[in-house]
Amino acid sequence: SHTATVYLDGQEIASHYGAYTPFSAVATGLTPGEHLLEVRTDNRFSEASTVHVPNDYMTYGGITRPVALEQLPGCFIQWAHYTPAKTENGWECRAEISIRNLEKQEKTVTVSCALNGVRTALGTVTLAPEKDALVHGTLPAENVKEWTPESPALYTVEAQLIEDEIPVDDLIERIGFREIKIKGSQILLNGASI
Repeated sequence: SHTATVYLDGQEIASHYGAYTPFSAVATGLTPGEHLLEVRTDNRFSEASTVHVPNDYMTYGGITRPVALEQLPGCFIQWAHYTPAKTENGWECRAEISIRNLEKQEKTVTVSCALNGVRTALGTVTLAPEKDALVHGTLPAENVKEWTPESPALYTVEAQLIEDEIPVDDLIERIGFREIKIKGSQILLNGASI
């Protein structure tokens, strides 16, 4: 539940502390063939844990969330953040995409996003060997409905990484368009008090 250490062929490649929160590790330079991947979990109370004394809090043992193993291309999308923003012209979506280059050589890639059927090029970036880069841009959000608890409209947004005019990776998320503000003692959702 709260502590995990990941080993690949007996070598530690990642460790994590924090129940129910995701984490990842990337291994490079693997040779073809069999490898041993171990995830060792520990739910014991100790001085190293936040809840370090036995109490009525239940700590579950073992792996309680999915584990995924992926073979990655030389450059890949690490994560994508999307922030909806209401402007005087309507909604737009601000995108921030993190790209990672696993290769020992420089790579030039193009990043684009498709939101509600409209694809937008965010730009081309040259990544240094074994380095990360951020790509920022704004996506048009035409004909989207605002998200509300009564009508939770969600939209698919796909980030795509293109190298030599060939898509090499993508990351697909779902987002909703809503704006939360505080005005005095009121909480406003899309301009309406809740």
